[in-house]
Amino acid sequence: MPYLFCNDCGEEKTKGFSEAKMLDGESVEVVIGDLLIECICDLCNSQLNKGDRAFHCSFLPEGYEFNISWIDDFFERNRIVRESFK
Repeated sequence: MPYLFCNDCGEEKTKGFSEAKMLDGESVEVVIGDLLIECICDLCNSQLNKGDRAFHCSFLPEGYEFNISWIDDFFERNRIVRESFK
């Protein structure tokens, strides 16, 4: 299931991902970048404006691949950072 977090919540969450132990085959894919649209943080409900830094986190069970075809709707593709936690 995907989530969108503000900068503060996203940084806190990714710290937890790096310290957590994933079950066999599970992974978390994180895309970090500046938003192209307005959104709301899924954790603290703060308003995210166009240009704000945000974290998109997708939790994937074993056997699922991360699909980034949606990314152009939210972020500038050439200015993103991707992280993977397994």
